[in-house]
Amino acid sequence: MRRALGLICALALASGVRAEPAAAIAPVASLPLTGGTLTGNVNVNKNAGALPAPYNTSVVSQFLSADGLSTWPEIDSFGGQAAILGKIAAGTNASPSALTANSTINGLVGAGYDGVGYYTVGQGRLLSLNNWSSSDHSTYWAFTCVTSGLTTLHTCGTIDGLGFEGALGQTTPAAVTATTVIITTLPTSDPHVVGELWNSSGAVHVSAG
Repeated sequence: MRRALGLICALALASGVRAEPAAAIAPVASLPLTGGTLTGNVNVNKNAGALPAPYNTSVVSQFLSADGLSTWPEIDSFGGQAAILGKIAAGTNASPSALTANSTINGLVGAGYDGVGYYTVGQGRLLSLNNWSSSDHSTYWAFTCVTSGLTTLHTCGTIDGLGFEGALGQTTPAAVTATTVIITTLPTSDPHVVGELWNSSGAVHVSAG
C-alpha cells in the first residue's frame, strides 16, 4: 500500500499537479439563496471603490451605491406590511431574561462625516420605560439631535403613553410666564420619567425617574 501511494504521489508531481490552499469566494453579482444560515457579514457594494470600514463592531451588513446615488434598502410586500422589526431580550441567546428599564428596543441612528471622521448626530429610539414583567410592557420614544453650532447630542423630545413631551430645538424647557396654568391631563401615578409631573390626590409631584 505504501508503495502504491508513493507511486501516485510521484506521478502527480511529475505531471505538475500540486495542492493549493482554499481561496476566498470571489465577489459575485447575485447570490441566490434557498435557505440556510450565513455566519458572516453580508455586504452589497455597487460602488467602484471598496466599502468603508464598518461604523462599529455591531455592524453585520453594509450597503453602498455608486458615488452620487442614494443607497436605499427596499422591502416589498403585496397584501401585507413592509416593516422592520427589532426585538431584544436581556440575558443571552441561550438564556434570555426580561428587559430592564431604559433598554433600547429599536432605533434609527444617523451619522455624518465632518472632514475628520463620522459622528452620530441624531437618534430615534424605542425604549422600555420600566423593568418589564408579564403585566408591564411600558415603552417610550426618545429623540436626540445636535443644536446649531454644537457637536454633542441632547434629548430634543420624548413620546410616552401620555403623548409628546419637549419641544424640538430646545435644550432647556421653555419658561412659563402665564399667571395661571391649568393642566388637566396629568397622570395619577408616578410615570417614572425624570422631570415629568404627576397628580396624587390634587398634589403635583415631579417624577425622579
